[in-house]
Amino acid sequence: MIAKMVCGAVLMPLLAFASEHARLVESTYVGSHPRTYGDLLSWMPAEVPNNSDEVNYNVTIDNKFVLVDIDATISNLILRGDQNGLRIDNRTFTVTGTTLQLTPRYVVVASGNAAATFDAGELSTFSGGTLTGTYELWANGFPATLRFRGARIAELREARLTMRGALSRVVDEIGSDALAQLALIDAASILSLEGRPLLTTATFTNDGALFLDNGTVFTAAGGLTNFDAATRTLTGGEFSVGGVFETDLNELRFPGADIVNNASSISLGGPGSRIADLAGLDGLRNFALNAAGATFAMTGGEFVTTGDFTNDGSLKLDRATFTVAGDLTNFVAETRTLRGGAYDTRFGTFRFRGADVVHNGATIVFRPGGMVDESSNDAFRNLTEVLASGAFHIGVDVQFTAPGDFRNAGRVETEEVQGFILIEPQPGRFRVAPGHTFTQTAGSLVNNGRFTAELLELAGGVARGRGSVTGNVTVGAATIYSDFANGITGNLTLSGESTLRHVAQMPYGYQSPRRISGDAVLAGTLEIEIEGELLLASSEILTVLQSSRPLSGVFANAPHGTRLTTVDGTGSFVVLYTADSVTLTGFQVLPPPVQLLNISGRGYIRPVDATFPSERVIIGGFIITGSQPKTVVVRGLGPSMGAAGVSSTLPDPMIRLHRSGGVLVASNDDWRDTQMAEIQASGLAPTNDREAAIHWTLEPGAYTVVLADKTASAGNGLVEVFDLSPSQESKLANVSTLAYVNDENVLIGGIIAAGEGQANADIVVRALGPQLRRNRGVFNAISDPSLELRGGNGELLASANDRGDYNDPQRRVPSELMTFFEEEPVLRVSLPRGQYTVVVRGQRGARGVALVEVFDLRR
Repeated sequence: MIAKMVCGAVLMPLLAFASEHARLVESTYVGSHPRTYGDLLSWMPAEVPNNSDEVNYNVTIDNKFVLVDIDATISNLILRGDQNGLRIDNRTFTVTGTTLQLTPRYVVVASGNAAATFDAGELSTFSGGTLTGTYELWANGFPATLRFRGARIAELREARLTMRGALSRVVDEIGSDALAQLALIDAASILSLEGRPLLTTATFTNDGALFLDNGTVFTAAGGLTNFDAATRTLTGGEFSVGGVFETDLNELRFPGADIVNNASSISLGGPGSRIADLAGLDGLRNFALNAAGATFAMTGGEFVTTGDFTNDGSLKLDRATFTVAGDLTNFVAETRTLRGGAYDTRFGTFRFRGADVVHNGATIVFRPGGMVDESSNDAFRNLTEVLASGAFHIGVDVQFTAPGDFRNAGRVETEEVQGFILIEPQPGRFRVAPGHTFTQTAGSLVNNGRFTAELLELAGGVARGRGSVTGNVTVGAATIYSDFANGITGNLTLSGESTLRHVAQMPYGYQSPRRISGDAVLAGTLEIEIEGELLLASSEILTVLQSSRPLSGVFANAPHGTRLTTVDGTGSFVVLYTADSVTLTGFQVLPPPVQLLNISGRGYIRPVDATFPSERVIIGGFIITGSQPKTVVVRGLGPSMGAAGVSSTLPDPMIRLHRSGGVLVASNDDWRDTQMAEIQASGLAPTNDREAAIHWTLEPGAYTVVLADKTASAGNGLVEVFDLSPSQESKLANVSTLAYVNDENVLIGGIIAAGEGQANADIVVRALGPQLRRNRGVFNAISDPSLELRGGNGELLASANDRGDYNDPQRRVPSELMTFFEEEPVLRVSLPRGQYTVVVRGQRGARGVALVEVFDLRR
């Protein structure tokens, strides 16, 4: 209501912008990808908004991203919803009144073979000199212009402004540069300039991110408040000058630039990128301290200090060389100990005098290149210890060999190869010289690459990772993860003080089996951790440990057949032992949720002369999960629905029950003809003798119920499935109904959540149309369904008209259940025990066959 009042208050005075006698049309964008602004079908009413002497337009774009492909002028524009936005390519789009952005999103203005302009009129995301929202201006040989009234931008707050090319412009109504007095980039904002110089005469502060690339000079002529001239310290936001291998001049200029202490984030890309004062002197000529929390990064190029250097922050070198001309104060030569700071070299080199590290208390990311002394000797040639404050990360294509016994109390990590690479690199490799031992007293060993040691003693800390381990492993008062253990080529010996932790995960796709190659002695404690969200059927089996030889011993807290609760108390598994493996099965959510005990689907069957066979039946589907058979009653109703106020019902319904593969299980026309006694005993006998019912015990699997009318008449029909054995180790997990939908007839799915469980049922509901056409050949599928979830009294609980944001973490719809087409709505809801109805309608006159699906995520 408040939003409507605000909109009205803003827009009413702006009607004066319309021609005095012009007809005013309220237009709403209803198109979807790949439709565009100029597509007649994208609009309601069906006319493309473009002002003329006879008609003016107010336009609303709700949760859509629109490509403006024609020159157009409108009176007022409202953009709202998380997905709203405009892209204007080689066109001029003008708003004579107000552009109201209720949820500021993307505006892209791009020129290619012609100029592109967005004249926003009065821009609601600009007020009092402050701009919010996201704007990208791409000028490729022609101007790309964002224009709005009063544009004098002093501050960017929660804004992202990207300007590419010298002809990218943000201007006011008379063409004056809107950024000439820019004074602030706040902590939530980014200004990115590519090939677009900018000079601001205001005193400038960067608390966010400033990116300069492709030959860009940014001059803060009025001074940079991030720089304290008295202490010669740079603080605040991120300053990124230049890109990867940049050769053009990219420069950040401000008065008095002479940075001795860096307490911000500085990134220099290429030899042509620098920080300078207004006279052109190097702003880093006296750089001596990278403070704690600060970052100094270089991509390409060389840097040499003028004296001693201290790194208490993060130093990153990518194909760049950093040389300390004096001493590195973090290195204590007497004890050969490196302390403090982080060093990440990627084909880069960090050089300092006397580099010979035996004890590491810093954070080292060891990649090709690395750390060397003044004679280019490897700084870690004698490394034998990682201290509690240290970390030693072995990157891809790097092998480190410890010259003798090695001790770890901090973090040692080997890196895996990620992604598809044409020339396959080697994972990170850590080797201990033959005849020596790796001992961990605390901290962690994370092996995602390759680890080799004749003996690996885990006296404390944690060991995990999916890499390979060559050698014998003994575990004392430490925690070892099952992914680490299953990668051992050698023996594994667990002690009574040890803990083996298994992270329960969904078994996605094929995973090559991993197993311990030698002897495995089990003891100590078994723990189960659930990482993220686990959506497992109780019948699924997860492997904890597997060995090439018979296992000996058991976990003290988990003998064979024990139901073991997860460490966070949200689930439990049954632990089973075989001769060579330990597995988990029988997953249960804690506390147990209610179950779907009754599922139904109501739809409309068209006459026998309907063009498509799919319009002359109602198809219901359901899945039984678990390991035990389940007894159900399946009903097909028609005449009795009239008593509930449903008009035009099927006169003589009949049903067929099929299992997966189309195999007929049972069929029925009139329920009294067969199984009358069983059906009456269940208490679910239909009230009309012409209605159909089946009483059957079914094995776990997928089933389909086909409802048709014996007389081939048209009308509404109802398919129902009742669970008569809810206490067994099986559940009705998923239900679906396929039927015809038009303006007069909707598709309705019903569920009853009940049973012994106390927690809510976790449900995903979807309505499909376009996907039926693409994947199942249903050519008369509905094009644009909507979805409603209603409670037992008909109250609306949730609704959706489209898929929404696929990546929105708040929706939490599992990726495998997210609909493919934007027009297909999906909801995830948590339902307490009760009765619920799902209603599918056609939007904007859409009609055709639709499919409603209900998935029990806690199956």
